[in-house]
Amino acid sequence: MVAFKGRSSMKQYMPLKPIKRGFKIWLMCCAVTGYIVAFVVYIGKDEKRPAEMNLGEYVVYKLSAALEGFYYCLFFDNFLTSILLLKRLLAKKLFGCGPIRQNRKYLPEAMKKVKLDAGEFTSVQADGFSISQCRDRGKKPVCVASTMHNSGKMAKTPKKKKFQYSPFKMQQALEAVNNGMPVLKTSKEFKV
Repeated sequence: MVAFKGRSSMKQYMPLKPIKRGFKIWLMCCAVTGYIVAFVVYIGKDEKRPAEMNLGEYVVYKLSAALEGFYYCLFFDNFLTSILLLKRLLAKKLFGCGPIRQNRKYLPEAMKKVKLDAGEFTSVQADGFSISQCRDRGKKPVCVASTMHNSGKMAKTPKKKKFQYSPFKMQQALEAVNNGMPVLKTSKEFKV
């Protein structure tokens, strides 16, 4: 959100955000440098959006149009991640990876009702994508969907000095999200 208190038909109101009124802007940033590659200003309901696509899928589909066919890996947050989006991106020759909510439509039932203890993980692989689920030290497990990573390949987390928890194995998709998502915070630091 970009704060704006004047008069405009594009102004949005989001009561749960720190900036409640302003322009809603969707960004696509480079994962290495943090530079903004493309952006879309949300102006309300788009008549061109297909009925079968939700807003998050449409925004990612629109922003990634210039990258089609280059097999880039796109990282997104849990609001945007869905199984249908991953399949559509794979058809456009793009990979996708991001945390996925456990109540998403088309998520395999095996991943919805899993009870994990700290340090445990599980994964499912089908139709060109993998879904990995891991519980570190929180109450809820983290679920990540990816079309780029194999759920069988493991990565080892380093031991943190601050929290003093022991290292454990996790899927490559979880590690990739941890390494690719922090750049989003750096792009939000730019002032307009």
